[in-house]
Amino acid sequence: MTKEYNYVYQYLEKEGICIDKNEFEIQIQSHPQYPYLLAITDTLSFFNIQNGVIRAEFSEIELLPHNFAVLLKEEGKESQFYFIKKNKRNYTYYRDNTTVEISEKQLKSLWCNTVFLIEKPESTNKEKPCKPCLFVSLLFLIEICYALLYGSTSILYSFESLFLLVLILLTGMSWVSMKSFFIKYQVMQDSLLKSNQFIDHYETFKSVLLLSEKVKQSLPSSSVLALGNRNAKLKITLIVNPFSAKSRNAHFVMEQILENYHDLVCVEVRFHFNHADYGYKKSKTVHEQLVYLYLSEGPQAFITGLYNWFTYTDERKLPTTPITRENEIVIKEILSKQFTCNIENHLFFAPIFSINQYLYPKQYDYKKLINFIEELSDDPEFHN
Repeated sequence: MTKEYNYVYQYLEKEGICIDKNEFEIQIQSHPQYPYLLAITDTLSFFNIQNGVIRAEFSEIELLPHNFAVLLKEEGKESQFYFIKKNKRNYTYYRDNTTVEISEKQLKSLWCNTVFLIEKPESTNKEKPCKPCLFVSLLFLIEICYALLYGSTSILYSFESLFLLVLILLTGMSWVSMKSFFIKYQVMQDSLLKSNQFIDHYETFKSVLLLSEKVKQSLPSSSVLALGNRNAKLKITLIVNPFSAKSRNAHFVMEQILENYHDLVCVEVRFHFNHADYGYKKSKTVHEQLVYLYLSEGPQAFITGLYNWFTYTDERKLPTTPITRENEIVIKEILSKQFTCNIENHLFFAPIFSINQYLYPKQYDYKKLINFIEELSDDPEFHN
């Protein structure tokens, strides 16, 4: 599969953007438009990488950035995207793992007017700090050389005085440099402290949350996998993908919330698995076994099963009890309803948290959620 997205990976690498290829390919498969371009652009956006597709005539190529991807039609082949790099006199495009030099005239003959762009993150210019100690030491050495080569006897006799003078100067400048460093460090710490206080402020979090998109609750109760207190006023939904590293981290956040606030919250776990696609046998087995755990042994066994899976990613850690044909039909219905609900709400990736229908804001790390559980639970604005 990696081969299908070589131009994306080549583009990201040239722009200095790191991405987990395995996680990218896991996420993109869950998109309803996979493997088409919309799935790629949406998945990159999920990774907080700004990108877009534009229509551009070849005459507008000078307006394009140094690096870009474009749809090309080679003779005898279907149109496909290639990563392009501008050179001084011509262009380079990447075919599989080889680079091909191409003239402007040749590129024009292949051009299909569809350009894919990734926005390079802003780079921060780090200025090299001044090194006064090194500068003073250099002056000191120059003075010694001067004294040895040209100096009189009186100058050599005053070597100890010169050394003491330079040592005092060196110490003074070092202190000035260190003092400046400590002042900057303190300012940075104060700024960080104020930032943390701001982001941990409940009213701020609430304001951002209320601006988030709302999710329609179209999932029937028969397809809900509920953990914690079913009657709790605070409802949190978590969409997970068992094969996603991001979902693993979100799952452990969910476990911590349930451990500390079991009676205050009801957590609904949903999967994003297209049961109509039987191409991935292992995925089907894992999803079915996890849902079967919930149905046959209850919420706590389900939590343990998820923990074992995300800890060891080994299906042998899940129960191996054969699923009856009757249970298989029920499980398929649950996964199908969950998948349909996700698609209707344009929730194509995992993990995704929502709080009483509000999508968890991207500005906040999932780990911050536990800080607000008590206040969310007491807030009537988030009661169903």
